Amino acid sequence: MLKKYMPARLTALCASGSLLGLIVFGMAWIITLSDTPAARISLWLVLFTGPWLLVLRGVLRTRPDSLLYSSLLALVYLLHGGVVWWTDPIRSGWGLLEMGLALGHIVSAGLTIRQSDT
Repeated sequence: MLKKYMPARLTALCASGSLLGLIVFGMAWIITLSDTPAARISLWLVLFTGPWLLVLRGVLRTRPDSLLYSSLLALVYLLHGGVVWWTDPIRSGWGLLEMGLALGHIVSAGLTIRQSDT
């Protein structure tokens, strides 16, 4: 019934797009949006966006195990966005954007995995 309304290719495209959005947002967050010292930007880029690069190839090829790992990893970014939204009134919009991207990835990756199993 789910295949009738939402094709698997569309959900896989949404999962890939939200993952790429999280990578770009993570890089923008470290470089411009946060108060990261210039000497530590490269370290924080590796720590903040590096885990996404490990699962990027599998998500782009819609492998269910990579989609599962990336959705579990997105939970951390959902939590980070929630903390930023709740505690920092200046950057609350950026926290909502991160939460939206992470939640979109979790939902679309779950739908892609569900459709590939049936």
